[in-house]
Amino acid sequence: MTQRTPPEAPTDQSHKQATKTVHIQGRYAVIVAVISAFGGVAAGAVGVLGGQEKGFVGVPVAPVTVTATATVTETVAPSDPTDGDDAVQPGLESPSSVYLDELDTVEESYDPIDIAFDGTPFPHSLMNPMSGCSEVDQVEWVAPANATALSMDLGVDPSSAEAAAKVTFTVSMDGQKILNETLAVGQHKHVSVQIRGSGRLLFENAIDENRRGNCNTEAKAIWGSAVFEVTS
Repeated sequence: MTQRTPPEAPTDQSHKQATKTVHIQGRYAVIVAVISAFGGVAAGAVGVLGGQEKGFVGVPVAPVTVTATATVTETVAPSDPTDGDDAVQPGLESPSSVYLDELDTVEESYDPIDIAFDGTPFPHSLMNPMSGCSEVDQVEWVAPANATALSMDLGVDPSSAEAAAKVTFTVSMDGQKILNETLAVGQHKHVSVQIRGSGRLLFENAIDENRRGNCNTEAKAIWGSAVFEVTS
């Protein structure tokens, strides 16, 4: 039978050397593990523990999820004021109207009258009975603020006593004549003049002659439906 020789016990020097190697290599493994954990290194580092090789797996870094938020910009076109049944066309707004007979006079006044020319009625009309001595001389109004125009139908009533009579219609604004028309009995004419608001308007009539030689009415001067156009 063959005798086996028992293994020699390690000497103190070799034991110290092995212990030193494990100690040093063990610190190396810890250092690698720390680096792997903070650097996200997934590869394993090999350390030597107890004289045997062991695989050291690094700690993986948790994935970072980035959420992108999309911003959607919606462009809304402004509404068109010309759309729809209630649309208002720019520059076509209807100005308000103020009739002359709705305003107070500064002095004197004409007589209100309902009259028609050629079958067309003219509401808000005023009449000045003309003769050699009984007609109203002058009537003065102050135009409404922001008034831009004065329109009316001038005429001489067909029922006037003197068929040959002629009447002159004059309007002045702040001393400047802006209207001057002469019409015969039965005639009428639509007129319109541009004005500036808040001025003083002076209305006058004159008959061409006093045929009867007294104060009886010979002709009726009509200021038909005189109206101001006023902007807001």
